[in-house]
Amino acid sequence: MTPTARYVMTIANGLAVQASGDASREDLQQVADAAPTQLTTRVAAPGSERLPTGAVDEPMTMFVDACGDPTAPPLVLLHGAGESRQMWDGEREVLGRRFRLLLPDLPGYGRSPGPFSIDAAVASLHALRQGQRVHVCGLSAGAMVAIRWAARYPDDVASLMISVVPVRPPQLVLRLQSAVLRLIPVASFGSPEEGVTKAAVLRTLAELRRTDLRADLSNVQARTLVLCGSKYRINLAASREAAANISGAVLRTVPDAGHVWN
Repeated sequence: MTPTARYVMTIANGLAVQASGDASREDLQQVADAAPTQLTTRVAAPGSERLPTGAVDEPMTMFVDACGDPTAPPLVLLHGAGESRQMWDGEREVLGRRFRLLLPDLPGYGRSPGPFSIDAAVASLHALRQGQRVHVCGLSAGAMVAIRWAARYPDDVASLMISVVPVRPPQLVLRLQSAVLRLIPVASFGSPEEGVTKAAVLRTLAELRRTDLRADLSNVQARTLVLCGSKYRINLAASREAAANISGAVLRTVPDAGHVWN
């Protein structure tokens, strides 16, 4: 997603907080901090190995970048809505020294066909791991995929790190985001070759509105770290709920961080 489109989504978050009657100076400052002049786009890291998976449950494939030490433990990084595997470009070099990195494009993003579906993503990821237990890190919508994956296939996931996970996404926030994004020109989302389209983001928000992870939490058996940026106040309650209902989970608040802070 382009800086302009991402900024509009942040404004929608701020409006939703105000409408809920829980606005504070810190909440509104988060909107100001995300001004387009302060946002940067990432360039895909060259030289990675690309491994498409086979079709699973639904007639779809998932495109995956694989890089790092091939003999190391596998780590799967799951991007958020409106992003693609490229959001992890800044972490490839450092994490690749310790892990075999697997960076999927979730359904509908990057080079993976859509539409976005949490269950389809989980089915594809289950097939991807090929009998190995994997470590999983997910951000936002990617964290929702990670939780359902760990709950549905507990033998797949060795450990879980989830950031700003919306256990049951706030309906007001998602509806405001959808309404505002419909007004944004398609060109603001970049070219289709960049892997993020307006249609994909709107489809993702519709899917998230139908998702409730509360029943999944108690089925997660992996060691779990729940993270939330201190500036992203509207997600703090959900992060606490996730940590309280996943056995043995640890919650950490990241100082001065917002929604996306990797």
